[in-house]
Amino acid sequence: MVIALKKKVLLLIVVVISFVSIFELIKSKKTDEIDIQVFFVDELNDNKFETLTFCALNRYNDFDLIEVEIPEDINNIYIYVFDLYNYKRNSLPVEYKVYAPFVLDLEALNIKNDKLYLEIKPKKVDLETFHWTMYSLMITYRYLGINEVNVSFNNKTYKY
Repeated sequence: MVIALKKKVLLLIVVVISFVSIFELIKSKKTDEIDIQVFFVDELNDNKFETLTFCALNRYNDFDLIEVEIPEDINNIYIYVFDLYNYKRNSLPVEYKVYAPFVLDLEALNIKNDKLYLEIKPKKVDLETFHWTMYSLMITYRYLGINEVNVSFNNKTYKY
């Protein structure tokens, strides 16, 4: 019985020494100070924004016309609108989304008078979803003065 008690005490001592060693190792690895540079500014950059009437889906999957803020210094508003329906869709208000669950890649965009010509890279998509996406895109383009959109996609031309 004395031998068993000695083994238990010895095991307890080993466990305590292990915990103390681990604690000291962790303590030695921690640093007490972190250098952080803090900059103070007198005023923030005031980015200039314009509003754009945008056709999007609300939470009930109904089309709504919403006002979206866009930067003033955009080179091509028509490409920017196309990107809002694709790569920049996360910049829409939280409760709104675009119709398409897919992303389309624009190859070319041309404007003649009030007609817009889009060439989109071929992609396998549901045709009905593609048409609804183009209809909502056309509504947004109408508010920019475009009366007709011709889309070349998957070796076909669609007129909206």
